[in-house]
Amino acid sequence: MPLNSFGHFIKACRITAGLSQTILASHLGIARAHLSRIECGKKKLRIEKLETLSHALDINLTDLKKEFYSDIFAEEILKNDCPITVLEATKQKITRSYRIKNGYAI
Repeated sequence: MPLNSFGHFIKACRITAGLSQTILASHLGIARAHLSRIECGKKKLRIEKLETLSHALDINLTDLKKEFYSDIFAEEILKNDCPITVLEATKQKITRSYRIKNGYAI
């Protein structure tokens, strides 16, 4: 498991919060073994569980989403051997989309 993975992040937050895998898994409505596989990077947490996870770990949902999605983006970029410049292009597209969505001139 890469040290910067979302699973590692969850594990570190769980330990900091003083929760066992059994207790956190119960909060999430999943088996302890499944949480263990998530923390080891062998399974992915379902996006529907992010809000519950943020409450269980007392973490801001926006910060949790940042960790969740950045892990997905990094994995895809590395898996597909994309140049790092794809991140800047993505940022530009998102910025344009937000500007259009919010009625600003491009």
